[in-house]
Amino acid sequence: MQILVDQNTEALSHPYICINLLKVSSDNRMLAFTMDTTGDDSFSVHIKDLKTGARLKVLFNNLYKLIKSIYQLRSQLGLFQWPSSS
Repeated sequence: MQILVDQNTEALSHPYICINLLKVSSDNRMLAFTMDTTGDDSFSVHIKDLKTGARLKVLFNNLYKLIKSIYQLRSQLGLFQWPSSS
């Protein structure tokens, strides 16, 4: 049995931690997961090599803002609207 991401260890260096959306690659070698360390849904995307345990890369530092920007751009182009929060 392998611990994919140790939330307790991650929490030692952050006042807030939320690990979400874990996905293992089809060859069981890599893990992608999202992590928020601020509490404001500023999720970053991380890649971990499951064989070595090494954290390879942070793909996005604020996934929510990236997705919102894409939606706003597409909205400006008339493709679709950002859902309202009401």
